[in-house]
Amino acid sequence: MRACVACATKTDDTGRFCPVCGAVLVDEPRPDAPAPSELPPVPDASLIGTSFDGFTIEAMIGGGAFGTVFRGRQAGLDRQVAIKVPTHEIAADPVMARRFARECRSAARITHPGVVAIYAVGELGDGRPYLAMQLIDGEPLDKILENGPIPAVRALRIARNVASALSETHAADVVHRDLKPSNIMWRCDRNGDDRITLVDFGIAIANPGNAEATRLTANGVIGTPHYMSPEQAHGEMPDHRADLYALGCILFELVTGKPPFDGSGFEVLLAHLGRPIPIPSEVHDGVPEPVDRLVIHLLSKRPDDRPQSADEVVTLIDDAIAQLEGRGGPSHSAMKTRHTPRAKRKSGAPTTYERPVPAPHRSRRWLALGGFAAVAIAVAGFAAVKLSDADDTANADEDATAPSPFTGRREFIYDDGEMTTRATIYDPIVAGKRARTQLEVWNAIGAPLDVSHLVITIEDPLRNTATGTTAPRSKRSAGRFAFWHVFETPGRYKVRVFPPEATSVFTIDIDVEP
Repeated sequence: MRACVACATKTDDTGRFCPVCGAVLVDEPRPDAPAPSELPPVPDASLIGTSFDGFTIEAMIGGGAFGTVFRGRQAGLDRQVAIKVPTHEIAADPVMARRFARECRSAARITHPGVVAIYAVGELGDGRPYLAMQLIDGEPLDKILENGPIPAVRALRIARNVASALSETHAADVVHRDLKPSNIMWRCDRNGDDRITLVDFGIAIANPGNAEATRLTANGVIGTPHYMSPEQAHGEMPDHRADLYALGCILFELVTGKPPFDGSGFEVLLAHLGRPIPIPSEVHDGVPEPVDRLVIHLLSKRPDDRPQSADEVVTLIDDAIAQLEGRGGPSHSAMKTRHTPRAKRKSGAPTTYERPVPAPHRSRRWLALGGFAAVAIAVAGFAAVKLSDADDTANADEDATAPSPFTGRREFIYDDGEMTTRATIYDPIVAGKRARTQLEVWNAIGAPLDVSHLVITIEDPLRNTATGTTAPRSKRSAGRFAFWHVFETPGRYKVRVFPPEATSVFTIDIDVEP
């Protein structure tokens, strides 16, 4: 049994996406394992006072569904340490056990004052693993935001510290993937300067793209929605530039007091995918232009449009601080990567992020069978919308050959080796008038796809918004679906099709005439 991350629908479908709303499906916990909400927050108090491998547990720091973090002491060096111990249930779960081991390995690869230091790993007498690490004297970074936004230069210096730590992290071939204020410990040193330490590498990946990382994350979107890059929301394997996007979200929050996008997790994911990049100074008065420019650069939808390394981010931050402190203009490298705020751009290109077509394992093709080639298909990984009320009554049963105001049709066939989809577009598609799209879907052995409906999302190119509907199955023909939609303004619309049993999502670009 699997559950939807957005609408909580439970299903036996084997595909990646919810048949109701199109969000990502994840495996439910084993029946014999308690739900996280049922786990006691402090499950291992009995460990206090125990000694093992030269460590003694002295007190609890905190606990939760994953396990408990203790304050301990390492006898040989007489230093305080933090000791992380998973619950019995987590330790018995093979996937979660590998995640714990991966956290140990990932963090141990990095040596930097801004990254938590790993001292030792081992096994308790009851068979559970433990992780002994640096005890951080500080608070989560979101504590600094309790009194609202902070001055721009201070925010930039904090972001610089994070970027410096990320530079060493990425140099060790580790991508954090869940960078957020609660995973950044903050403190002031004896001189009153801000210092940070990155923690919680539980979903970090070493050598992005390796088989183990893919297996551990293939069933869902990994990360925290408010700080998640578009490519993560698409379900792709992120590289180090996803961490830089998250840093842009954090910098935005430091100077405005709120994250770039807000709402339910579902709505926030959609915003990261398709809404325009917000301008900090338009959200909070007084944010200077160099900060606007840096945030826009970091929050670019396409990874190739962002800074390409954490070292580059450090340089850009140094330039911004220099400008704000009156020590000169931007460096040559910063000027080359300068981005103009949206309000000053001349280009009207939509900001919707679209994933490039990956190199195929088999022949992937759209075959134009008639009419004009105005529809192009690309593979995408995820789209999140709140479904609108759909007219499910007999849409799919209307005969395409029946008399209608349409004067022609175009057919395109897509075959990715797993599903074959034929899309039939009825001409003309005119703004303000209902347009019909018919879909026929077969599986790999040629059998019609036997599901009740397909989830359809439609993105408006001018408003940068998305709506959703469903294409119900024909009552007479298995594998045939259809939907009607009014495209309100001219332009190119993106229509995403979510076959619930497939691991691919298809995006149809449709040109709408005035």
